[in-house]
Amino acid sequence: MVKSKTPVKQATPAAKTAPAKRATPSAAKAAPAVRPCQCSADCTATTRRTFAPGHDARMVGRLGREAAERVASGSLDVEAATLLAVNTARETGASALLVEKVRASADRLASRAQAKAARAQATAPAKGTEVRVSHGKRSYPATVDRHGHAQHQLGKATCTHKPGADGEWQ
Repeated sequence: MVKSKTPVKQATPAAKTAPAKRATPSAAKAAPAVRPCQCSADCTATTRRTFAPGHDARMVGRLGREAAERVASGSLDVEAATLLAVNTARETGASALLVEKVRASADRLASRAQAKAARAQATAPAKGTEVRVSHGKRSYPATVDRHGHAQHQLGKATCTHKPGADGEWQ
C-alpha cells in the first residue's frame, strides 16, 4: 500500500459540537387558520381562504339572482339592486375581479328581470278577456285565465296558449 504525502484532515472536537442554526420565527410559516366559507351565511364548508373551491361562483350567482328578484318584485331598480350586490360582495372580502363579476352578473340578471316584467305587463290582457287563438288554419274563441294564458275547449280537451313576443297566441 502506498502512503500519500498529504496529511488527512481530521475533524476537530469543536466542529462536531457546533450548535445547529436556530429557526427564526419569520422563517417558519404558520399554518393559516381554518374558517368558514364566505359565500353565504348558511354555507357549512370550511377553508383556509376566503371561499371554498367553487364557492366564489356560487356567491356570484346568488347575488345576481337576489338582484333580479328585487327588480322583479319592484322593490329596487336595476342600478340600486346591482349596487347592493356589489357592496355585499365587497363586505365578504372578495377580490376586485370577483366584485366585477358580481356587478356584471347582477346587472345582466336584473335587466333581464326588468325586461321580462315589462313584456308581461304590456302583452297580458286582463283576466276574463275574450281573445282569438288559432290551430293551424282555424281560429277559436278563448278566454284569458288568471295566469295570462288563453284557454278554450277543443272537443273534450282544454287547450292552453301562451302569449308570444309578437302579440300572437302560441
